[in-house]
Amino acid sequence: MNSPEIRNPKSEIRNLESIPEWGIKQLNDSKNYLSYQHTEQSRQFLNEPAMILALFYGNQAGKTAIVAYNYVDRIFGKHPIAKKNVLYFECDNRSIQTEVPGIYEGHTFAPYKVNNGNMARCPTCDAKLQPHIRNARIFRFSSENLPTQAEDTNEEGGSSAEVRNTQYPEFKKWLPSYLIKKDIVARNASMIVKCPFGGNDIIVEFTSYGQTKGSQKGVQRMSVWMDEEPSLGYFEEQLPRIIMEEGDLIITFTPTEAITYLYDMIFERAKIYYRTKTMCKEYYKKVEKRDVAQIERTQSNQDIAVFQAATSDNPVYRNRDVKGIFGVYDDIDMFYMRFFGIFKAISGRIFKCFDPSIHIIDEDKYFKEVA
Repeated sequence: MNSPEIRNPKSEIRNLESIPEWGIKQLNDSKNYLSYQHTEQSRQFLNEPAMILALFYGNQAGKTAIVAYNYVDRIFGKHPIAKKNVLYFECDNRSIQTEVPGIYEGHTFAPYKVNNGNMARCPTCDAKLQPHIRNARIFRFSSENLPTQAEDTNEEGGSSAEVRNTQYPEFKKWLPSYLIKKDIVARNASMIVKCPFGGNDIIVEFTSYGQTKGSQKGVQRMSVWMDEEPSLGYFEEQLPRIIMEEGDLIITFTPTEAITYLYDMIFERAKIYYRTKTMCKEYYKKVEKRDVAQIERTQSNQDIAVFQAATSDNPVYRNRDVKGIFGVYDDIDMFYMRFFGIFKAISGRIFKCFDPSIHIIDEDKYFKEVA
């Protein structure tokens, strides 16, 4: 018999034959989440505690998948940075934070018991571990378009609506469907997600950069994810939204134009850089002729971490000549931006073949009558 509750099949599993019907459904729904293919940088991203995390990746390098998966980890209480989980525990003196130290009993949460049934305690001060109480359980996902912004959007937010907004389909790919209590609709771009521990619902709100500043205010958010570059005003408006919940701000961006404010405010001011081997060898060594470390710490006092990866670092492209595909760009700077996610000060194709002997004329010769 199917259960309407969210339950952990492991609590009732004795052998494969004993898995209840609802447990089989939940395991099937979790197939994508359980099969996520980690990379060295995805693990670095998940274990980085910085307040601002910026992924400057080449096109199709996997940045959207890494971030979307990270939010599902938070919902399940499995994120390695304890305070990033929707539910986490801390002692009375806040000297330790840890992921959920407990077990599931049906659809309810039971505190973890040790030795003679004593409550788990902080190894630093011996105080009891207690669940952290959040004022808000809201994640904000922002991009140029809402998931429902499409010409043929229907009441249920049709499939074409997913094309223009990459956050929504990627998040749904990794989030088991049994946790979705209410999906987005044309009039309300917020998804309501059931709490796996039986607590208050979790809200994932989708916003667009075109919305007014007033519509972006309100209660606090646990985290804000901005896909591609927002306006400076929109970016600055998000920072106050994460203060009370000690949240974080995530940026996923592939440069496609000249250097922008993200270069000066984020990339140049990072306190730590994480780079893949491809970035170090194929770009910095071969193109810029300099050696850089895969993990580089700076003297910056800004709580910013930058992650860099090339298109070919995406594990799904293994054994494919993706670099050759990007070779169709006749503008080398555009290739560097698209493939390596590098900020370049480009001036446009028309100036690439500029020749002073041809394109500069003698004004005395041609405009001698002009005063």
